[in-house]
Amino acid sequence: MNSAQQKEIHFLQNQNFVVTFLLKFIKAMKTAIFVLGWSIILQNVLAQNFSVSGASGASSAAMAGIGVSVANEWAVFNNIGTLSAYQDILPSAMLAFENRFGIKALNSYHFGIVSSLAFGGVGGMTFQRFGDKYFNQTQVGIGYSHQISLVSVGAKVNYFQIAVDDQIGITQGARSNFLLELGGMAQLSKKWAVGIYGYNFTQAKLRVLDAGEDRIPVILKTGVSYQPIEAVFLSLETEKHIDYPATFRAGLNYQIHKYFFVRTGISTEPFLSAFGIGFHPKDFAFDYALSNQTSLGWVHHISIRYALRKLRLREEKINE
Repeated sequence: MNSAQQKEIHFLQNQNFVVTFLLKFIKAMKTAIFVLGWSIILQNVLAQNFSVSGASGASSAAMAGIGVSVANEWAVFNNIGTLSAYQDILPSAMLAFENRFGIKALNSYHFGIVSSLAFGGVGGMTFQRFGDKYFNQTQVGIGYSHQISLVSVGAKVNYFQIAVDDQIGITQGARSNFLLELGGMAQLSKKWAVGIYGYNFTQAKLRVLDAGEDRIPVILKTGVSYQPIEAVFLSLETEKHIDYPATFRAGLNYQIHKYFFVRTGISTEPFLSAFGIGFHPKDFAFDYALSNQTSLGWVHHISIRYALRKLRLREEKINE
């Protein structure tokens, strides 16, 4: 092999190295832009509390996230303390889905079951998931609520996990911990009620190897509800996330027919408007809500609930 051939081979090797380096660099830049873009989106999303720590159910979403002083089956997600204040609760299963801004990676899913217990009070279990395969939050919880006179209180233990795969290996793996929710509601009169709720009351954190600890949000809520007549429900609520300014909400639920409901609500920080409808025949409930955050777009919420009446009848026969 002469010197000319050796130079040509050396040139080709250098050229291949440059091409390979450029391809890897372009791929790394695309990934970095991808991660940065999602970081910005997620920061806005989490600032609105659109995660497993937010309100669940389209009936709540239609009132801009109102839930702390609402006594229904969805209280097992939104304020475990109000669950036992819901009179004559039936064993029920609930399922909710949310699509945010038309982005699949920001979808969330919620599943829960509730039932009165033979020894008193009401119990429930929940499963929630937010995100996609690159970033997701999963939370599994079990809670109990009990009413004493005009006051109902409750507690819920959650297993919380965050899983991240950024495609380039900088941040991968899952981190998890247990956390506690506490809540309660006082029925001041037939028309007035006040509720309070705390998420991650124990201030649990996620341990990051070689990087200290990462906080799980601590969220405090309080609200008041007013029901002047059976068909009209009004509520005001405030929420304080440990990392963001306080949010204020106002919501209205109006029963226009025995089985049909219309709802609307607004919230601040950031400003959000919402409205929705509900169809609640005897043992089945369907709710839909549409909310809008000006800088990001539309959020669709769908939820269904089914009352397991046969299970209730079986329990009553056993207890006789």
